[in-house]
Order: sequence, then C-alpha cells, then structure tokens
Amino acid sequence: MKPSRIWSTLTLLMAFLAVIGLPLAQGQTYPVTNPTYIPTAPLAPTTFTTTGDYTYSVSGISTVTIRVSGTCTSLVSAPQGTNDGTNWTTIQAIPVVGGATVTSITGTGFWRVNTAGFTKTRLHITTLAASCTVAMAGTNSPGTLYLMNPNSSSNPTYITDSTGTYNWTVDSSGNGVVKLAAGTAIAGKVGIDQTTDGTTNKVTVTNVQAPIAAATATATKSVVIGGQYDSTQKTLTDGQQGAVSLSARGAVIVASGADAINVTQASTVGDPCSNPSILKQSVVVDQAQSLTTKIVDTDGSKVIYVCTLTALVSGTNPAVTFKTGTFVAADCDTSTASLTATMTRTDGYQLLQFNGNGTQFKSIAGGQICLTTAALSGAKGFMTYVQQ
Repeated sequence: MKPSRIWSTLTLLMAFLAVIGLPLAQGQTYPVTNPTYIPTAPLAPTTFTTTGDYTYSVSGISTVTIRVSGTCTSLVSAPQGTNDGTNWTTIQAIPVVGGATVTSITGTGFWRVNTAGFTKTRLHITTLAASCTVAMAGTNSPGTLYLMNPNSSSNPTYITDSTGTYNWTVDSSGNGVVKLAAGTAIAGKVGIDQTTDGTTNKVTVTNVQAPIAAATATATKSVVIGGQYDSTQKTLTDGQQGAVSLSARGAVIVASGADAINVTQASTVGDPCSNPSILKQSVVVDQAQSLTTKIVDTDGSKVIYVCTLTALVSGTNPAVTFKTGTFVAADCDTSTASLTATMTRTDGYQLLQFNGNGTQFKSIAGGQICLTTAALSGAKGFMTYVQQ
C-alpha cells in the first residue's frame, strides 16, 4: 500500500474514534471480569453394577443430598469427605424423611450430608450384588441445621455458651435438656438436677412441687387441678394438703363420718348462764345436818357460775348461807366469802329457789361453792351451773 493511502486510512480512523469519544491516553487500564465457576449443582446419576466411588466436587457447596435407587442387593457403602483429595473420612448422613443419622448406607433412600469445609464428597461402595443408581445434588445455602447423634447417653452432645455455664444437651435417644455447670442454680426459677459428673440431667420446677402421696408429706408449693382417685378415705394431719377425692367414675367423694370444727366460747364473752350455746351442768343438793360442805368442788383456777337452785329446806328455825372458798382442812375454810345472806324462817318447810335469767352468784377463781346450814333437818334439791 502506498504511504499516502496508509496515512489517509489512519487519519480517518482517528477521526472516527474522536467522534465516538473513546480516550486514547497512554497507559489506560480496562476492567476485566474474573468469574468463579462451581460444578453444576446436580451431578448426573450413575448406575453401579459393582463396587466403586461416586464422587462430587464440593467447591463451596455446604449441603449435598444423596439418593440411592434401584435393586441394590447386598449394598454396603459409606458417605465420605476429603479436604485434600487424598485422605477420605466417613461422615454422617441424615435421612431426609427423618430418623437417626447413619455412617453406612445399605439400601435405597434419600440422605443429606453437611459438606462445609470439604473439597469433595463421595459415596464409597464396597459391596454390591445388583445394580444401584446414585445421584447427588448440592446447594451453598445454609439450609436446615442438624445435630449429629452423640456416642452415648453418658457422653451427650452439648451446645454451650461462651462461659461454659449453660448447655443444651442432646442424648442418644434425642432427648434435650438445659444443663447447668456443677453447683450452678437459678434461684426462684427452673432448677436443674444433675449428678456430680454431669451425666444425669432433669428439669425440676422449684416453684411447683411434684404430686405427693396423701398424708405422707407437707406440700408447700403443690398445684392441684381437679381431684385424685382414692380407693380408701384419706387421713390428714395439720399442715398437710390433699386433693379432692374422686371415685373411679370421677365423681367427688364426700367422706363419711363426723367432720366438724370445734369453736370454744371465750369465758369473757357474755354471761355463761344466759348463753344458750354453753352446756349447763347440774348437781344434787342433799344436806341433812347443820354443817358447811361443798356443793360443787374446785377445778383448777376455773370459776363456778350458779345459774339456778331449787331446794326444800326443813327444820326448827333453819338457816342457810351459800359461800365460796378454798379447801385446806375443810370445805371453804380458806378465803371464805358469803355469796348470800343467812336465810331463816320459823318451823316448817321452806322452798328455796333461785331462777333468774343469768348468773345468780359465782365462786372465786379456783374456789368451791359451799352450803352452810344451822337448825336444819334437811335441804334437798338441785343446782345448775357453768364452770369455766
């Protein structure tokens, strides 16, 4: 090409670039995209008729599913993972439909494995008598978190806080419980009961007491809703609690027998003789000669309240006096006080009667009620009283 034609072509090219606004500065850098590629999430299914390995390149995928289908007679295989591509370790697989984790796959089914941290995972088939088809698929989403089976109930799996004080424990049976470090307690809330080696755990609510056998212990925190079947009647003592007794059909049982609350009337409340709720006592008056003798004897420091008296007195000019006092050598011989004047009459019979609406007279505290007679051939009748 002629130099003039070359120059003309270059001139036209530069003019075109100027029109579209592309910079021509020396040393200009241009953006470059470097995409990161991962293997296709589903790996093509492969049918095995003999032993072998079905390998999946993880490359950042966190969860992989394994599906085994076909006849799979005498299948023995294990899910495995590696981080260096050389050394493989058996890992646990979780049944998608639920159940305990496994480290060996011996038949058809569908499992999920955690592949975070691995570069590859595989199904390592060591025994096979008939064809099996294996398929894998993966995802790098978190998915569902699973807690793998612990070794035994005495060596459970723990989820522990940063201080090591509180743990969530799962045993080999799938039972979970909050566990505290030895000696730790939560006052007034839910307490944890465990042995000193930390292997036995149970939750006990300290604000609610467990059911107790009737009449065997004192319950201070029990909560009873409804009743309790009892084939025999309960017997309770002070401070004990008992549920309402039910029959076998759930009917409330009302205990037979006399159940009552005794109310004691205080002596300072009203006149005991005019109080109809206080039971009165009676005593025979039978005195045949002139002397001083008790009609009602003392009872500790109690007071005798005389309510009524009816007696027939006879003799030559008989005289009677009611007194109170204490016994030292004879009735009413100490701290003696007359409760009535001396009552006399001429020969014949005299009806002596006290029948008011209340106390007629009373003894001193701890004293007797005595009758003193003179010129008497007989005094016969009765007296009612209250002693309290």
